[in-house]
Parts: sequence; C-alpha cells; structure tokens
Amino acid sequence: MTKPDEIELRLLRRLDVEKATGFTTGSLYAAMAQGNFPRPLRIGRNSVAWLSIEVDAWLEARIVERDTGRPQPNSSIHFYAQRIPTGKRMLRRADVLNRTGKSRAALYQDISLGLFPSPISISDNTSVWLESEVNEWIQQRLAERNQLHAEKKSNSQNA
Repeated sequence: MTKPDEIELRLLRRLDVEKATGFTTGSLYAAMAQGNFPRPLRIGRNSVAWLSIEVDAWLEARIVERDTGRPQPNSSIHFYAQRIPTGKRMLRRADVLNRTGKSRAALYQDISLGLFPSPISISDNTSVWLESEVNEWIQQRLAERNQLHAEKKSNSQNA
C-alpha cells in the first residue's frame, strides 16, 4: 500500500467527478447527503473539489461490491487508500449502448447470460460499467471476427 506522504494529491472538480463516476449532479449531491460519497473540499468562496484518492477509493469499493456481492463500508472512502489504476472510468448505460450498438434488452440479456460485463451499482437507481471492461469485450469481439476471417481465408485458399 502506498504511504500517505507518497500519494499524489490531486483535486477533481465536479464535472470530472461526474465523468469518472457516472453520477449526475443531483445524484452526486444526494449520495453525499446520505453519506455514501466523499465530501468535497472547499477550494474557494464558491468552489469545491474532491480528492482524487477518495473518489478512486469509492470507485474501488463499488467494483469490489459488484464482484463479491458484499456491500463495502463507506468509511473507507474518507481516508487515503491504495489508488486503483488509471483508466477505471465509468460509463453510463447510454454510453455502453452507443459503444456496443446493442439494444437495452440485448444488453441486459447478455449480462444475465454472462456474455457481457456486469454493471456496478453506484446508487439506488444508477448503474455504470467499467470502461476498461467494455473495451475488453469489444476487443474480444474483434479478435473473434479476425479469427473467423482468417479461417475463411485459409479455407478458400486450400479449396
């Protein structure tokens, strides 16, 4: 684990937090009011920002929660924790549908069959997907297509 004095302290503005978590502004402030999301730091008279390390810890807790099925304590989001790798951006359902070309019904059917990554619940009414997992799923589809194309090409040359 990284020592607190070795952690890069970086601040995230609200739009950055919304982009990283998939929260809307209203959902973000509702989660904070319920004690389910780190509170921001006041950086000016009318400005706030969040410690990236606390947002990263919150994201990691949601991933663990999704993967283990066990709720993670929210107290862990309010102190320095080991950072998760960069690139753990979250995607809302509309972004996933846009990137994959799937319909909403097909998306959830594939999730239930284990053919597509499971979403991470970030609030009572909001789920997001890890961008890296969606990208990996797309890469797997590309690899399957390329392998099929290579096999067809090989078969046509042998005939």
